[in-house]
Amino acid sequence: MNFFTNRRYSTLTRLKRACQIHLPAWCDHHPEEDHRDSGDCPDHSNPAVRNCAQAGALQPAQPHPWDHRAKCNQTDTDGRKIPTRYDNSEFGWNHFTHRHKIKKCRIVSAALEGNPDRDDHHGRLECFGDAIRNGPNPAHVRYVVIVQYSRKTKDGKYDAGRGQKIGVINAFCRNQPQNKCPAWMNQ
Repeated sequence: MNFFTNRRYSTLTRLKRACQIHLPAWCDHHPEEDHRDSGDCPDHSNPAVRNCAQAGALQPAQPHPWDHRAKCNQTDTDGRKIPTRYDNSEFGWNHFTHRHKIKKCRIVSAALEGNPDRDDHHGRLECFGDAIRNGPNPAHVRYVVIVQYSRKTKDGKYDAGRGQKIGVINAFCRNQPQNKCPAWMNQ
């Protein structure tokens, strides 16, 4: 899916789709400009066209879609309430369950129980965890949980809303192929 940053292009696209107006490529102008003498541009004196053009121009660009619902909630030792949101395929629960194979809230919660191991003082926290398997085939895996403890992501694409935090954006296992966690961690 492409996201266009050119505001004029996106406004004209919304105008074409919402009003079902077919504007020729050379008729790329605002409704205030008068090119009606050409015959191919819509008549902006028509109230239906004018209202639809104004409605299309006033609508803000849609934010990136993501699921704000919280899958898990944790509180760290400093009292920060950190949600793990479903989000989308770029970050959050839907990202790391598919890409890094972490499928249990307890794995994320265990890393967040202590103090953050890294803090950039701009809202990004990193918490490290250890998963240990005992038995005939013992194993030890180190994993990382990354938290964006601010209202917006660092790139400004996503906004959790007033008084909310983005929460856990990623979790992965270190020193594993493709940073994927072994299946035994989710048992």
